[in-house]
Amino acid sequence: MIIGITGKAGCGKSTLADALKRRGLGIIELDKVGHEVLEEIQDKLKELFGAQIISNDHVDRAVLAEIVFNNPEKLRQLNAVVHPLIKKKVIDILSKAQKHLVIDGALLHQIGLDDYCDLVIFVDCPEELALKRLIKRGVDEIKAREILKAQKFLTKYIKSSNYLVINDEEPTKLIESVLKILLAHGVVL
Repeated sequence: MIIGITGKAGCGKSTLADALKRRGLGIIELDKVGHEVLEEIQDKLKELFGAQIISNDHVDRAVLAEIVFNNPEKLRQLNAVVHPLIKKKVIDILSKAQKHLVIDGALLHQIGLDDYCDLVIFVDCPEELALKRLIKRGVDEIKAREILKAQKFLTKYIKSSNYLVINDEEPTKLIESVLKILLAHGVVL
């Protein structure tokens, strides 16, 4: 079974994925796959966004983010190049999978990987709680607010997810809720 976990930043996707990993599920982190893809296409990114995005032979994701974050056209260009490559890498991993896998990522639907999932769980929480969690992780408050504002569009994917889990309590409650969902679908952990 392929399980998709999605939702906005600070709502508990990674906490949930880590808990499922500890229980034996394989995890595909879309952020990590995305970072790998960025490194693989440095030349194309340099061509699109300029040499300033390369530092010490690596893509400086902070510089790239500054370029695309408030420029919808630049973001569209980046996504048009990166998303198909992320999708291909994940599909390659899925084709070789021998056990249940979790795909963890905010952009699960946007990349089109929800189509490969047997089950999609959208993890959500109140915005102020997400903000508090992001700040606790070391994200500057202004940046955290920008991230959450930029991710508001993700809520439209709640309807196309199989389950909505509200994570406004302790992580153990989130994990218990999801374990019950998985058990109902025959995944015993």
